[in-house]
Amino acid sequence: MNTVSGQKNKASNINTKRAKLEAKYKEQNFKRLKTIDKIAIKSAADPNAQFDDLLRVISDDGVLYQAMGNINKKKGSLTQGPATDPTTADASSAKLIEKLSKDLRNKTFRFNPIRRVYMDKSGKSPVTEEQKAQLLKLHKQGKVTMAQIKELKARPLGISSFPDKIVQEAMRMVLTAIYEPEFSRTNTNFGFRPGKGCQDAIHQIQQKAKAMDYAIEGDIKGAFDNVNHKKMIEILGRKIKDQCFLRLVMGGLKCGVMFLNYRQDSDLGTTQGSVVSPLLYNIYFHEFDKYITTEFTQLVHNINETENRKDRPINKLYRFYGGKRARLKLPAMIENYKKLYKEQGTTDDTILLSQEIKKTRKIANELEKKQKSLKSRTKSRQTIRFWYTRYADDWLLLSNADYPRMVEWKSLFTKWISEKLQLAVSEEKTKITEIRKGDRAKFLGFSITRAKGTKLINMGLYKKTRTDILSRIKYTRQKLTDEKIYKIRSVNTSVVVTWDRERVINRLIQNNMAKKYNNKLRSTSKISWTNLGEQEIVQRYNYIIRGYMNYYAPVTDRPLDLGLLYYILKYSCVHTLAHKRKTTLTKIFTKFGRDVKIKYKTKIQTKDKVTGNEITNITEKEVQLLTWKDCKKIMTEILFATRKKTKRKKTRLNIHHEYHY
Repeated sequence: MNTVSGQKNKASNINTKRAKLEAKYKEQNFKRLKTIDKIAIKSAADPNAQFDDLLRVISDDGVLYQAMGNINKKKGSLTQGPATDPTTADASSAKLIEKLSKDLRNKTFRFNPIRRVYMDKSGKSPVTEEQKAQLLKLHKQGKVTMAQIKELKARPLGISSFPDKIVQEAMRMVLTAIYEPEFSRTNTNFGFRPGKGCQDAIHQIQQKAKAMDYAIEGDIKGAFDNVNHKKMIEILGRKIKDQCFLRLVMGGLKCGVMFLNYRQDSDLGTTQGSVVSPLLYNIYFHEFDKYITTEFTQLVHNINETENRKDRPINKLYRFYGGKRARLKLPAMIENYKKLYKEQGTTDDTILLSQEIKKTRKIANELEKKQKSLKSRTKSRQTIRFWYTRYADDWLLLSNADYPRMVEWKSLFTKWISEKLQLAVSEEKTKITEIRKGDRAKFLGFSITRAKGTKLINMGLYKKTRTDILSRIKYTRQKLTDEKIYKIRSVNTSVVVTWDRERVINRLIQNNMAKKYNNKLRSTSKISWTNLGEQEIVQRYNYIIRGYMNYYAPVTDRPLDLGLLYYILKYSCVHTLAHKRKTTLTKIFTKFGRDVKIKYKTKIQTKDKVTGNEITNITEKEVQLLTWKDCKKIMTEILFATRKKTKRKKTRLNIHHEYHY
């Protein structure tokens, strides 16, 4: 009994010690994480807040441990950096954190050159041996420019050493705490921000950019590679007063790149592949976001005031025809005729009045026809509005201004970006699109245009319920009162968002999943996958189909339009299977069915618990290509989830107004 009680006391003592150690660890190592939270609170409360002593924050063990944990979660944590320090996440240890902390505190930490890797234009596969040889030749000759890299159709990526990644992540945590509240104030940028994505940018356009006529599609030429380092430090210096921290940032920008054994200095740009690079670019280009929301907004406001523009300027000719029709007093004439006919019947007076009504109705109909051919509002005197959205180096500005003014604004933006940020706007990709005439602006893989013509709106109290969330025309209507439901003519101000066919189809052609024969699109086999198992081919196509549905379904206004994309991918899968079996599509459908169901056997090896011998079990499994019905189910679930999320946001907003206003 004494032995048992002694063991219990020993276990309880161990648990007590463990609890004390955990409390001590949390108090010591996570104290600075609370400091980062305080920085974020201060930045959110005061737009003009300035920050100092940041090097002390990132040199803390707790912050560095958290940064190391964040890096270890990422896929590239085991990728080797430059030859000067090829360590990876395998080198994670307390000693490494202590060394980094000491070097940062003593201001002796230096970033290693970044290992440069070249990928093809898609960014998914390495360059060919021929391209690699040409790039090596350029590096031997001296400095390699982005123009030379683009000529070879390559994309440079940078891989930092593991210790450098930890320090970069610690810097990113602090910079995010300072600048995320700043980004939230304008809320125009959705790239590389926590909790933001492409769908959020498109959803904002759908909600805010109503009745727009033109769009400026903006693109920065070599955005990440042409960031001016001095300008970058100048922008950071407006909020950060810690010169040691700024020198560390500059050291990360100037560390250089290394391709094989050839080193090149970094005079411009933030290296793609660096942990902190996207955030630094966001901070850099946020200056343009602020310009749009302040100076440019004031410029548009001044134009509206100077030109005496109004939200709803009435078209005088439209009103003239309406007034002329009203002065004919046709309804009163008809009422008089009805009374007179009821009292006298068919007489000379009623016949004359009837003929007069016919003439008046003819004139009224002509006036109505002329009135309806006009717009009720004068476009030239309407208030100019605009909406601006950005994702990384791509931005879109939509406005109801006329074409000459849009051309003027485009040149204004180009000049401002060139003078203030030392960046060049791509003339090829930056263009003005007339979305009101059906032309489509391209943004983040989506196609944006304006709904055509006018629409009829049902007026009256009724409840409208969609029977199919994917269809725009399938719904039921229930009257809530005895009042008559009538229709009125209205201008359709909606923005229509669909998938960018040109971009997606070109990508499918590049990936050998589709081809154009005599300007007609046809699915083709992906030959590089024919060496895979049949079940793996189907699974890979399922991943691609599901990925496209997940990306486009939350915000597209024409979900069923994705049927074409599904058709191309389905028949590409069937073509690939036919190519593998060296047979025809008909025979593939005969063998696997129209839904392409493939049965296969897998071996599962287990150990016998008694003898320890390996036992091989053969099980039969089935994989099926996603059907269009499955795709519609996926899209329906996504749309319902998106609508619930939107309703929750609206409810929170209403509660906020109820309590604070």
